Amino acid sequence: MAEADHPELVFSDLMAAVGEVLLRWGYLELEMLKKLEANGEGSMPRAAPLQRWRVAGMRSSSDVSAWTEEIERAAQIRNLLAHGLIGGHAQPEAGAPHVVCRDLDGARHEIKHADLIATAQHLDVLRLRLCREPDDLLRAPPVT
Repeated sequence: MAEADHPELVFSDLMAAVGEVLLRWGYLELEMLKKLEANGEGSMPRAAPLQRWRVAGMRSSSDVSAWTEEIERAAQIRNLLAHGLIGGHAQPEAGAPHVVCRDLDGARHEIKHADLIATAQHLDVLRLRLCREPDDLLRAPPVT
């Protein structure tokens, strides 16, 4: 059923979906930090977890590039919400309920409610998959 068929969707539902994306991103970051700490990645303690993950991934003896790419893609919507949220619309005349974000280059993006829900679910699946990975996922190659 299309979102336009859901007149009961109100602005607070839209904002709740934004909050869910941000919260689930935080849970994913916690899992990333667990993997980083399990591998002694204590450098750059004030850096964002994603930045620390990138650096650890480059030093890792395992190929974690697929993980890094997937996490980077997931971060795109989160970053738009966290750093560029400028509005939202839930009235039927505005089309499907959506939020409006401004990117760093000033471009505006509309993110539909359904996409927010899908992103939140994807973040949770990503976190669960990462949780199942071995703790030494980011291990550095042995020093010889």
